Amino acid sequence: MMHIAEPLHRLIRVPWVYVVGFLFVIGLAVWAPSRENAFAQGGPGAASPTIGTIPPPLLATVTVLHAAPFDATPANTAVDVCDLNAQVLPGLAGVVYQEARTVQVEPGPKSWSVAAADGTCSAVLLALPTLTLPPASHTLIAITGDGVNYPVESVVVTLEAGGLILYAPLIANEVEDAEPPEMAGTK
Repeated sequence: MMHIAEPLHRLIRVPWVYVVGFLFVIGLAVWAPSRENAFAQGGPGAASPTIGTIPPPLLATVTVLHAAPFDATPANTAVDVCDLNAQVLPGLAGVVYQEARTVQVEPGPKSWSVAAADGTCSAVLLALPTLTLPPASHTLIAITGDGVNYPVESVVVTLEAGGLILYAPLIANEVEDAEPPEMAGTK
């Protein structure tokens, strides 16, 4: 009898260790963030923010990938990404060939251009399509072409919750007025 009761006693004790440990971890998870919040807001007795306030919108993430080898010397391929006011966007100055930079910006419509890196945005190489950046989206701007064999262009992809927006350069037909085969004779 004693032999059977001993393993049962161990089974009953083991779960209590797990329960106590679990409660300890949950307690830390609940207590630590509220403590940091209290100190960030002026201390443990400080007033909390107004209930029902609207949090700021989530930022949009933009990655610029420079894949345009328009000069043999990488330093000479540096570009700036500029806004409509001819201001270089913070974090997107002097991006060189084979470099990718990621920044976070306010969501909304953006009209940007890519210019030779001189800080003035005066030598525009490429006007990007007008982008609509949703909150919490991730946009990839790939700058391609060498300016000799292929024009300097961009491919822009925006990933957002529930969808994908693709801005791609249009490729013209060799014969401008050629009708697609499925449209032949419909004019």
